[in-house]
Amino acid sequence: AFETKGCAENDCSASAVNNAMSDGVGSVDVIIENVRLNDYHYEEDRFLVGYAVPGNYDCHAWGVGCCFCKPNGVRSSQVGVWVPATRNAEGTRRLTVRNVVASSTQADGINLHGRVRYALVENTYFQNAGDDIYALWGAKLDPEAVVFRNLVAINPGVLRPNWYGNCVATYGLKEVAFENITCVSPTLPNQIAFPDNGGIHCSTSMYTFHSSFSASYPPGHIIKIKGWSFKNLARVPYHRRGGVVGKQEPSKMVWSRSANGVVVPFETDGSQQLNVQATP
Repeated sequence: AFETKGCAENDCSASAVNNAMSDGVGSVDVIIENVRLNDYHYEEDRFLVGYAVPGNYDCHAWGVGCCFCKPNGVRSSQVGVWVPATRNAEGTRRLTVRNVVASSTQADGINLHGRVRYALVENTYFQNAGDDIYALWGAKLDPEAVVFRNLVAINPGVLRPNWYGNCVATYGLKEVAFENITCVSPTLPNQIAFPDNGGIHCSTSMYTFHSSFSASYPPGHIIKIKGWSFKNLARVPYHRRGGVVGKQEPSKMVWSRSANGVVVPFETDGSQQLNVQATP
């Protein structure tokens, strides 16, 4: 729905093509606010949210068979806000996303990719994604001074049921803060494992800090978490005692201990010790 300037490929070195005939140089001083997305057809399409499309689950090997290759019939954009990687080293700067509501997205709700600095996402409500709802995908480009504040995320991953998506996810960064995030996500007994490593990546915790997709967390990085609300679809709060600490189990949410000793609903899928600093 909204896309700032940058490269057409996720990796700028893959081609010289930029998005929307732009110069590929990062956007500066962008404000996206007071917008409602993918709502016009939602009442007609809502019965398709989470529907298991026949023949869509041949996910036993990459590139073989139909693994979510068929449309789900929900009329919505691929993402709500997409910030791509850029040609210039300065990246995207001074971005604000505020008061945006989305009824559904086929992939991520908001994804900030590459070198992003001085970005604020606040007072947004996204539901029914086919992937993560709020994602910071810095890869090896060290986004910093990024804040996600006063956000609601409901039903991540549901448009590709049991396959991929959590309320909040990162894929490499230098500095980010998550403040007062509300996550409403189900426990799923039948998640679909990735064919290469058996990994489970759908509705496993509130925050997931990934090592995949070229993620880098350099020395001096910091992930700040301040205040959170984590509930199931019936709006019953999750608690540590009903989940598991540090590892996945079917139908349970993962909790982990932050670097400053606070147990938080997050998980990591790599061996690197991340600097998560949490305040309940």
